[in-house]
Amino acid sequence: MVWETAYASEYTLKVSKDMKKWEKVYVGNEKNRPRPRNKKELTHKIPLGEMGKGIQGIKFNCKKRGTSWGFSVWEIKAFGECFSEAGGGDARIAQADAPSF
Repeated sequence: MVWETAYASEYTLKVSKDMKKWEKVYVGNEKNRPRPRNKKELTHKIPLGEMGKGIQGIKFNCKKRGTSWGFSVWEIKAFGECFSEAGGGDARIAQADAPSF
């Protein structure tokens, strides 16, 4: 996740395996994610490990502003293996090297 200068000082990341039930997998706050001092610190990697298997959706909820400008996310990337049911079984459709986002 890459923030612009208007970052959230508190936020949650939820994932779903069925797009109905959502599980909170990360809470970002000033304790585990201090105020960014430079552009490099606006990039945040959140490895999910086993929790990331089978994800169909991601929800990102900003709770508290880190600046007076609101919230602005430049980019969110997710990496891992993607699977789709086709032809009676799972067919690999894409794969990336990085296991986190």
